[in-house]
Parts: sequence; structure tokens; C-alpha cells
Amino acid sequence: MENHFSRTKKGLLLASCAAIAFTSTTPALAQETDPMAIEEVVVTGSRIRQNPLEAQSPVQILSAADIDQSGQVSIADFLQRLPIAGSAINRTNNSSGNLGFPPDGSGIGAGASQIDLRYLTSKRVLVLVDGKRWVRGSSASGVSGAVDLNTIPTGIIKSIEVLQDGASTIYGSDAIAGVVNIITRDDYEGFQGSAYYGMFDEGDGKTQEYDVSWGASGDRARVLLDVGYTKQGSVEAADRELTAYAIPFENLGASSGTPQGRFVFNNDFGSITPNDGAGPIPNFDPNDPTGPNSDYHAFTLADRFNYSPYNKVMTPSERINIFAKAEVDLTETIKMKTTAAYNNRRSVSQAAPEPLFFGVDAGAGYWMDNIVIPEDHPYNPFGIELNPETFAFGGRRPLEAGPRVFSQNVDTWYVSNTVEGEIEFAGRKWFWDVNGTWSQSQANQVKDGAFNARKISEALGDPAACAAIPGCVPLNIFGGQGPDGNGTITKAMLEYITFTQKDESRQKLFDVSANVAGELFDLPAGPLGVALGWEYREEKGRFIPDNVVSSGETAGVPASPTAGQIHVKEFYGEINVPVLSDASFAKNLDLNAAFRTSDYSTSGSNTVFKVGAAWQVNDDLTFRGNWSEGFRAPNIGELYNTGSRFDSTISDPCNSGGGNTPHPNCSALGVPVDMVQINPQISVTTGGNPDLTPETAETWTAGFTFSHAALPTVWACRASLLKPTTTISAWKM
Repeated sequence: MENHFSRTKKGLLLASCAAIAFTSTTPALAQETDPMAIEEVVVTGSRIRQNPLEAQSPVQILSAADIDQSGQVSIADFLQRLPIAGSAINRTNNSSGNLGFPPDGSGIGAGASQIDLRYLTSKRVLVLVDGKRWVRGSSASGVSGAVDLNTIPTGIIKSIEVLQDGASTIYGSDAIAGVVNIITRDDYEGFQGSAYYGMFDEGDGKTQEYDVSWGASGDRARVLLDVGYTKQGSVEAADRELTAYAIPFENLGASSGTPQGRFVFNNDFGSITPNDGAGPIPNFDPNDPTGPNSDYHAFTLADRFNYSPYNKVMTPSERINIFAKAEVDLTETIKMKTTAAYNNRRSVSQAAPEPLFFGVDAGAGYWMDNIVIPEDHPYNPFGIELNPETFAFGGRRPLEAGPRVFSQNVDTWYVSNTVEGEIEFAGRKWFWDVNGTWSQSQANQVKDGAFNARKISEALGDPAACAAIPGCVPLNIFGGQGPDGNGTITKAMLEYITFTQKDESRQKLFDVSANVAGELFDLPAGPLGVALGWEYREEKGRFIPDNVVSSGETAGVPASPTAGQIHVKEFYGEINVPVLSDASFAKNLDLNAAFRTSDYSTSGSNTVFKVGAAWQVNDDLTFRGNWSEGFRAPNIGELYNTGSRFDSTISDPCNSGGGNTPHPNCSALGVPVDMVQINPQISVTTGGNPDLTPETAETWTAGFTFSHAALPTVWACRASLLKPTTTISAWKM
């Protein structure tokens, strides 16, 4: 298969077009295939059984062989290579906590891999397994709105159907950008094993995957068991030229949080940093702070810290998967299917040692912003009390504590049971199914290298008060790295101000649905097909940060607990009307329409509609088009997040540093013309809003398929335009 594509995005409008050439050996599209011989099945995007070649929605079908040939051991890594894929997190995402918690309360998804379609974010893609919802991911840093594809083993995949169209009428919330439906294997005979091993030519990123499956069948029952193990090694940023520096290929740092320290005063001392090799208590001349009698110099770009070597280009992970599937023929026309799965993921991400920012301009929370260091503190070299009148900002990155290491342990359970069958009614065959699904994802994260802000305040405060506190040791935050190359923060100091941070999150899904589909009667062009269905779904989620974090005492990124639940009742209907058949200008012309009405416990009722058409001009040319409404109900994090911090990169319009020209209004507002923004990362407090309503969208898709016996390929082109009509926001200042 060869893909040729172009994609544009502007504002809230998005358009994409793909031209796909399939070789003539592709069975599903080969001209020699008799369409009447192709079994009518349920194709992603519709509940009405139909010939896959006549499906009106744009569906790309990927086989297990495609995944095997790609060499990828993660579903997300494979899907993220598709032309329609946007930018989603995967093993290259190494930001576990230093970026904070996004405004939607979802957490950063450390160790997870997701799928984004059309750059509309992963929470707007619905992920199904055998047509049923999969539980949203947990990462111990919030309540996510997206599925972690690492929880679905690759060894159980028969095929993946990617619907490049909105499908809220058929599947409900979240299916705005599209649907990924993972079809599991149904080969119930024999034993099968596979092994994979690979690495980069630099000798790192070692990856291994082992999978064993066994199936057996009898007269009335079939069973499949699959066990898989995957281990993916890490790639260190320091080992690649592109990532060895914060500014690629330049021996420059990017962070003002340096191992030497940066200190900004409200007097003539200015912004200074200790010289390399200064003593535990550097000399300081208040009359000439950067002169020959001082161990300090003016802070410049050259003093910034290169944090990149501590990061990982690819994070290590280890996964164990157990998957079981069974079928029992209850009668000749009724079948029961049971699916059970367990997945454990252990992953690690890493960041440079946590920078400690303090002072009135630090924006690091109550304890750090209000630190007052008395003149008689044993490690205060400046000879004055450091308070809001004299001192604006201090930053010190304690290399002595080592890097921040985030270790995730995620367990996912899934159980689904389906009873399905067919009945004869009024001389016609009808298909029905009743489904029940329970699933849970539980994540625990341990952060090593975290700092307690309250204890830092005590260790930098009144020495007498510190002496009265068990374990408190005065903190030397001003000495930087000493003459022997070791930092001036001792082990005893670290033992008092550091702690091991433990966070936890959990999501649960309970889903019951019933569907029926068949043909009502014959029209001149063919039978009128319909499908009806009902669904009840409950989702529960919670995020429990470490007590130090939730109390606001962390020197890192604070967060508050989140907990909530959503339940919804839904009903949908779908109809397919054959209009013309074997006409001179239309071999077939079918119209399709669908609706879905939803009643949420949180946001009330919502109804969406869809219409589409498929016009087969002749054996060679077919046109398809759809218009649909989509919606996405706010998730638990967006509704119930009780408050967390997000360190956003924001440029102050009055900043004169770095050659910037301040906005003209700055002077009128009394801002000094030489004001320099100390840190581009600004701490923003966000939270959920229980009054949020669903976001809605309209999607238009159009495409054609052209084939001819004289051509070696089948050409298909699809274009789509998605227009959000409302947006939702979980920002709360």
C-alpha cells in the first residue's frame, strides 16, 4: 500500500485528503472478486450488516501482518505512523511531573501511548475492542480522558479498523476525530509462538517481545489463550547529538535553575550567581557584589543549566499481557462470547534534579514564595535579611539529590460478556446481541528526588527555630558546587528536605448495551436495513496525590485530589435506504441516516444526527459522502478536578529581555522599561468545572474509489472537514 497525502489545519477548521493506491492483489478490492460472494458483516461506523466494499464511511483496515512487518511492539507506535495520525504521547514522552497537570485534569500520561487523529488530541478519539469501549488510561497524575493503547496486547490483534469520520451517532461520546476499533483474533486451533528482538545501531533501545497462544475447539465451544511479554529499553538524551543539549547542537543551557544558583535582589546587588569553585560560604562584597572581593558574578545566558542530558529520548517499559477468549454455542442460533484480559505495565521516566525556586517572584507556592532568610542564618553570605523588600527571586538546582525518577506501575483488568444470535421474523433474518463490560485501570507512581517546601522554609528560616524541630538542619542553598566539585547541600540536609512522593489514580468502566439489526421490507432497489440499540454506561475516576503534594507543601508541582463519576443512558437508530439499482447512471445508490440521543447525569440530554450516501456509478467508479454531528461529553478530570498547577510557557508582553520590545501600554501602566521576565514558565492554577456542557462538532467527508480491469491499482481519495461548533474549557482561575 502506498500513501500520498497532504494535510492543512487553520484555526478550528481542519481538512485532510489522502490518495491511496492498493495493489491489484488486495483481495477486498480486486475486480475478480464476486461482490455477491462477500459475507455481509458489521463494519466500524455502522451497526447494519453490509458488504465491506459498499461501506459509506471511510474505514482503513489494517491487518496483524501489517503490524508484524512494521517491527513495532506497541499498537500506538504503529498507528501513529498513519497519515491521519496527529501528535500523541508515546515512549518518547519523558515529562512525568515537571510540566505539571494539564488544564483538563488529565495528567501527563507518563509511560502511556495514545492515538490522536487529525491533531484533535487523543481524548477526541474513541478506542474500541471488538466494537466495545476500552477503559480510559491511568497514569497516577490525574484522571485521563484518553485510552492508553499499551494496555492492549498486540498478540491478540486480528485487524484494526480506523474510521476517519465522526461516529457519535453510532458509538456516542468521544468519536469526534474518529474511531479505532481493534478486532481480536478468533482462530481457535493449535499452538502459536513468536519472538522479536531489536535495537538501534548505537546498541541502545533494546526491545524484545515474546508471545505464546493456544487455541482449541470442540463441537459447541472454542477457547483461545494468549500470553505476551514485552520489554523496551531506554535511550538516553545524552547519547544523541540532537538531544544532548537543551538547544540542539549548541553548548548552551536553557534553565535559570542552575547547580550554582541564581539570586535576584531588589537593590543594587542585581542578578548574581556564585563563581565556579566558590566555597561553602562564598565571599560577598555588598559594595561591589561582582568585584574582585566577591565570589559572585552577574548571571548571563552562559550560566544557564543544560538539563537535557538527564532526560530520556525513549523511556523504558515492561509489559505482561494475559488474554483469554471463549465462545459457547448455546443453541444453533445463539452464541455466548466471553473475553478477559489483564495487563501490567512498569515504566520509568526521568528528569533533571528538581529546581528549587523561592522568593516573592518565584511563583512556586505559598511556602517557597514566602521564605524569609534571616541575616544570622549560618549560610547567608549577603549580610542582610532576605525578605520581600530586599530579595525577589532565588533558584538552585540541587544536583546533590540526583535526578527526578518517576516509576509507574499500572494494572488493567477487562471482562466482557456477549450473548448474540439471530432470529427469523416476518420471513427475514434479524441479528441481536446483549453485551456487558467491566474494566478497571489502576496506576501507582513513585517519584524519587522530590522536595518538601515547608521543610525547606524551616531549614532556611530562624536557626533557633530549626534547632527545635527534630531532624531540621540549616540548608546551604547559596554555595553552589564547591571547590572539590561537590555540592554544598549535605546528606543530612537532603534527608530533612526530601521525600518519596507516591501518587495513585484509578478509572472504572461498566457498560451494558443491546443491539438489533435487520431488514424491514424490500424496496425496488433492495431491502431497507435498520439497526436500533440501547446503552447504559458508568464511568468512575479518581486521582489521589501524595499528602505532601495535596497539602501544598511540595516544592514541585502541587495538585489536589480528584474524584467523580458519570452515568449515561443512550438510544440510537440507523437506517439504510437503497434508492436506485442497476440504473443507467447508477449501479447502486444508497442513503444512510442515524441518530443518537444521550442523557448524562452531569450535562443532561443531547441528540446528534448523521446522513450519508454512496453512489456506485458503475463497476469502476463509486462516490461516497457523509455529514454528521459529533459530541464529546466532559470527562471526570474536566468536571471534578479540585485544583492543580500547570507550568505554562507564557511571554510577558512587558518583557524587555532577549531583545524583545515591550508593548506600548506597559509604560502607561507604570511597568519599568527595563523589566526582564525572570522565568518563561508561569505557574497557572487550573481546576474542573461541574457545569461544563458537551462540545459539539460537524463533520463532512467525501471520497471516491476508481478501479479498472486495465489498471494495476485501485485509487481512492477521501477529503474531510471537521468544524467544532462549541468548545469546552476546564480552566478555572
